[in-house]
Amino acid sequence: MNTLGKGLAAVGLLLGATYAIELYNRNQAESFCGSVSASETRDNVVTRANSHGLFVSPLDTNESSVLVFNHRAPMWRYACDIEFKAGKVSSKKVFSAD
Repeated sequence: MNTLGKGLAAVGLLLGATYAIELYNRNQAESFCGSVSASETRDNVVTRANSHGLFVSPLDTNESSVLVFNHRAPMWRYACDIEFKAGKVSSKKVFSAD
């Protein structure tokens, strides 16, 4: 394989690895978000997130929502935004948090 071929292979591997990391991180947030039922309370969601090793935003003291991140580091983070009405889950969505 010539130098150009090796360079293209290296770029392809780098892009593939980056995409795989992106999918893995998004799957963590989507999996948690999908497992939250409509009858759960905010405290229950926070407890479950912590037990799954996920990071709950410490700045999020609002009782009407909670942000659960897949990890603390500033790169490739995804968050599950869970909103509450009358103490129960009213909506949830996953988004890129970087």
